[in-house]
Amino acid sequence: MDKHLTTLETSLVLTLGVLTLFGTSGATLVGDTSLTVNRGEDAVFNWMFEADTDPNAEPYQYVWFKRDKNNIHFLTVQLPDRLVTDVDSPYKDRTQTTGQLGLRLLNVGKKDAGTYLLYVYIHRATPENTEITLHVKYPPTNTTVTTPTRGWSTVESLAIKQGETLRLTCSTDSNPTSNFTWTRLENKLSPLAEVNTTSGGLTIHNVQRNDTGTYQCRAYNCLRPDGSWNVNVTIQSELHQSNATKRAFKTTPRWVIPSYTSVAFAVYLSCITILWIWKAKVRKKDHNNDQDVNIFVVTEDYLPEYRSPSRAALLISGATSEEKMADPVVREFWDRLMTMDADRVLVFLQEKQILQADDAAGIRQAFSVVETLLETVSVLEKENSARVLSEALRHSEQQDLADLLEGKVLPDAKCLTVTNITDSTFSIEFQPAYTNVQHFGDVDSYVVTLAVAADEPQIIDTRDLLPSEPLHADFTDLNQGTSYNVTVVSKRGEVTSAGTTLTVTTIGGYEVPSPLLASLNPDERSQIHDVLISKDRITLQESLGKGYFGEVRRATCLRDNKLEFCAAKTLYDTSSHTEMESLLREGLRMIKFNHENVLRLTGICVHGNEAMIVLPYMKNGDLRKYLTNKQTLPLPENLRLCQEIAHGMAYLTDQGIVHRDLAARNCMLDDQSHLKVADFGLCRDVSEKGYYRIQHRDVALPAKWMAPESYEEQIFDTKTDVWSYGVVLWEIFSGGKTPYPGVHRFVIEYILDGNRMERPNMCPITL
Repeated sequence: MDKHLTTLETSLVLTLGVLTLFGTSGATLVGDTSLTVNRGEDAVFNWMFEADTDPNAEPYQYVWFKRDKNNIHFLTVQLPDRLVTDVDSPYKDRTQTTGQLGLRLLNVGKKDAGTYLLYVYIHRATPENTEITLHVKYPPTNTTVTTPTRGWSTVESLAIKQGETLRLTCSTDSNPTSNFTWTRLENKLSPLAEVNTTSGGLTIHNVQRNDTGTYQCRAYNCLRPDGSWNVNVTIQSELHQSNATKRAFKTTPRWVIPSYTSVAFAVYLSCITILWIWKAKVRKKDHNNDQDVNIFVVTEDYLPEYRSPSRAALLISGATSEEKMADPVVREFWDRLMTMDADRVLVFLQEKQILQADDAAGIRQAFSVVETLLETVSVLEKENSARVLSEALRHSEQQDLADLLEGKVLPDAKCLTVTNITDSTFSIEFQPAYTNVQHFGDVDSYVVTLAVAADEPQIIDTRDLLPSEPLHADFTDLNQGTSYNVTVVSKRGEVTSAGTTLTVTTIGGYEVPSPLLASLNPDERSQIHDVLISKDRITLQESLGKGYFGEVRRATCLRDNKLEFCAAKTLYDTSSHTEMESLLREGLRMIKFNHENVLRLTGICVHGNEAMIVLPYMKNGDLRKYLTNKQTLPLPENLRLCQEIAHGMAYLTDQGIVHRDLAARNCMLDDQSHLKVADFGLCRDVSEKGYYRIQHRDVALPAKWMAPESYEEQIFDTKTDVWSYGVVLWEIFSGGKTPYPGVHRFVIEYILDGNRMERPNMCPITL
């Protein structure tokens, strides 16, 4: 054993692709260096020995270890008789030999994940050795809920006082990492509830007696079963409360905005005054002077037009979870329906008198507009919900969702994931298209196609999988460092699904110097190296948005053996070297950003002549779409959005950055609707001169958001962003409308003639 451990300490570790190691024996070990299996399956390490320069080189023994504190020994096998001479007792019933030098580990569990080592001993030669990484996927286990009021101990029941804040955190153990949902079993979750799907947090401020109930956290990662935990929450009311106290409570401000960050001032002062406030904020910070603070108060009786109509909420407040999903078709396609454009559907339903005006207004005020819309229609229309929604979707030109509800297209396979990526192979697996097979029946087959990711992809492989077979496909003999599109289409007769596609890159190709990196200076290359993510660690999924030069796609990124959702900003394959270099420099500018209201960089991917910026996944999308879907937001919510943009822009100003493209479409919202200023393709560093002058007049610029002086003189400084900020405020209070409605050409001339936009109806005169 000491001999083996000594050899371990001097082993050469290579982890890319199908590994080839050359020792003094002139021999080669061939096999996969990475293996992914589900818990309960067998892990099969297939390795072979090939003699290269010396045909007489033959192994006489091989040994398997698992890397640990004490390097756990598995088994020793004598060759050529394949006689097992030593097996450690914990693994005696779980290990088998397979192939030439292989190991089969039976019924793997999560503790089996890790690094395994193979040593092959050869007559009169140095032993050959290699490493293999085993990833074990398993569903959520040990799901629990904790709360800070109990010292973060596990809770099953909790009592708190009315008016306090309920804070619960759900945690679980799983691979890949789980997402979380929170529900209230007896009733709908409060629209004021803040749910973090990533951390599992649930927060409800100012709880009331009707918040009492059983709260359930569910953890899911596309592996069954899901994890769950229930907490019984009781809200205790104050029994002895004086009238004076009650009167004081009624006039308590719902939202208080300090002046040095106040967006109320930003709305009603001129853009130059906003700039002064930002600079004044910095001066206050330098002198530690925050003694004199004015407040803007929004009370319950202020601006009654911002109070949400409650009839739509009353319709579903007493409904059970079954009544909220009465139609099995709506229940089956709930997740897909959550992507609909709710505003146009609401307009149609109101025109057809399925919803009244106060119903539609109440739904638009909800925390989740689409979810509340679906629940309301389900309660009203019951088993006819799918037919009603289909008609509304088709009328609002959302044909794909209407076709899905009417059975004209099939649903796509679910949870399409990639496993076992090497330099020449990878595998995919997925789950059935239908959850409720008893109601809908099963598909005839799943058609899996493989094509090289290019402008004109050419299919190089096609598989037909029956639903009764394992929903799994292996692809071999691929080129290293190459991107492939894998598409899975459900098929029943002549009816098919739209298809779901992943873009997968095989390992390798890094030895070729990147011409993109060569165009950067050594300091820039060093910065990129610190945040570099290999392309084979990123799997591209559906498109989140497309532009003139490229698109943003949802993606998964493997980091520290954990899969996490992200967004990948890419350019089209026809993009020039200059455009790719510009994308790289955008990522470089983001490296130093560190503010809660500025989108941070996850990493940069460079592969050959292609670049990609990896960003956090923003569940609620961009601000313009968010405003369009919501239509009407409460005044405090509008002011919060204005304030968070101001915070983010003030931070960029402190960093010497001019954004140049501030607009609602370039502000993103995370799963908690916290705003992040984003899209830094046009931003520039002005810390030295204080301004930036355009060198080429053919640069595309956003005229409707740009200060006329900057457009004419091609000079940009902080005042340019202040003007754009004012336009964004108009977008927020107009419900996401495009600025200068009706003016399509000569916008700058229109502004220079003294014309300005009218005050949005939703912007109070007092502001």
